[in-house]
Amino acid sequence: MVKTPKLYFGDTGLAAWLLRYPDAETLRHGPQSGALFENLVVLECLKRKANLNLNAELFFYRDSNRNEIDLLIDKGSSVSLVEIKQTATPRAEHFGTLARLLPLFPKASGHVACLSSRDEPFAERLTAIPWHTLAGRVL
Repeated sequence: MVKTPKLYFGDTGLAAWLLRYPDAETLRHGPQSGALFENLVVLECLKRKANLNLNAELFFYRDSNRNEIDLLIDKGSSVSLVEIKQTATPRAEHFGTLARLLPLFPKASGHVACLSSRDEPFAERLTAIPWHTLAGRVL
């Protein structure tokens, strides 16, 4: 594992304002929309952890082979690997890194948190889920 700092904004609305996005439509199609969406999902998980005083650790994962996982949630007894994608139609390539790294975590589950409206199983231990249900499911 490689230690690499990653910055998250505590207020995605402020981040959008600083990037000079005048409205939601511009934000949705802007070059930073995916990064801000990822930031929003991570913040929702952090809020749930803090509000419920949960004993879980949240990490960004990058290894020396440049495999990255947007969110690794370690609850001690279980681990969840999460890729965050701003799409309503998850595709096989969204699960690529999860499928490669899941064998390293024998008891882990892998999720693509996205804009879909329902769960979409992909393979054993790999599922696309609506982003707004992520925190309640893995924490």
